[in-house]
Amino acid sequence: MFGVVILMMMMTVMMTVIIYKNRDGKTANILFIGFIARLGATIVGYLELLPLIGHEKGSDAGMFDRIALYNYLHDGFYLKQTNYTDVLTVIYMLTDGSRIFAQFLNVLLATGTLILISKILDKLEVPQKTSCNMLMLLAFMPVLICLSGALLREAWVEFFLALSIYYFVGWFVNGSTSKMMLTALAALAASYMHAGSIFILTGFFLAFTSYRPLTREIKLSGATIVAGIFILLVAIIFLANMDSLGGKFSSMGEDGVEDALVQGYGANRADSAYLTWLKVDDPVIGFLFSPLRMFYFLFSPIPLDWRGVMDVIAFSMDSSVYAYLCWKIFKYRKNENGRMNVVLRKYLTIGILAMTFVFAFGTKNAGTAMRHRAKFTTLFVVAYAASVTQNKKTKEIT
Repeated sequence: MFGVVILMMMMTVMMTVIIYKNRDGKTANILFIGFIARLGATIVGYLELLPLIGHEKGSDAGMFDRIALYNYLHDGFYLKQTNYTDVLTVIYMLTDGSRIFAQFLNVLLATGTLILISKILDKLEVPQKTSCNMLMLLAFMPVLICLSGALLREAWVEFFLALSIYYFVGWFVNGSTSKMMLTALAALAASYMHAGSIFILTGFFLAFTSYRPLTREIKLSGATIVAGIFILLVAIIFLANMDSLGGKFSSMGEDGVEDALVQGYGANRADSAYLTWLKVDDPVIGFLFSPLRMFYFLFSPIPLDWRGVMDVIAFSMDSSVYAYLCWKIFKYRKNENGRMNVVLRKYLTIGILAMTFVFAFGTKNAGTAMRHRAKFTTLFVVAYAASVTQNKKTKEIT
């Protein structure tokens, strides 16, 4: 344990150096405070001083811990819930079963996501005030802080999705072919942790086949049509098989070992359930109701479903943020078409819609919705920044 603590201290110093290297003081301070907030939340949750998101023993975090610990103690990969449990098992094997180190790695990845977003905003030449406002929003959103240090896969998915967006923006700006490949690889890394993350490539593939970065022109081609048809087919297949594809658990073991591990798991999950009256049993009905599911996924807990003070707080600090970002992105949709940020915003919006569509079908309660939409908050923030920045540039020119 002593060695793990020393390693964590060294990595903390390294992260601090990375944050402040070649970065203006205000931006660096926001990133650093965000890092400390995440680290503090992790310690508070680990010591069970407060009931933070994902730290409870009956939650997914507790399940992941028990599975990885079982595998570590038995020196093998005997149980499996998601790919994250395999990664967690490896971490436990390398650190003598240290849960706090695994959570610390999540903090580093979450902080890395903030750094990537800062770099993306720099690439897009977003004004410092707008950039700092966006970073402050992400750095201090309570849900993101709590999820960052929890023993969950969210931080891994967030990081690799942000990395995919970072490379995509790099391609969008200079047309580098290598950035196309890195965009796809980063998205695949995210989908390893959560399969639905692969749908972020929807907007990216359409951009790869229709946008010319060097001339900043949109040119539809046969490849664009093929890409569109392929995406539509994937969506139809998903709808037709959403029960099997959306299954949360896989076979975890034999001889009833999993029974002891899952005891108490999933308790009270229905407390924040929404659309309980909605039953979907075929693709056509599923498609017709998809806008409603997407709406609830993005903005739950909505006022109509509030059950108490906690729902009001959740809406104020989380749901309302996504509502505001979506409103701004929609508000500036009619800016001049030939400008880079406007075109970028359109492709990112396609990605948002695709990701929302997929995750909405696997989500049935507000708590899970808050967790899942946190995975691709970067998409909302970059699309918002591109929209607002372009609006300001247009006003300056006119």
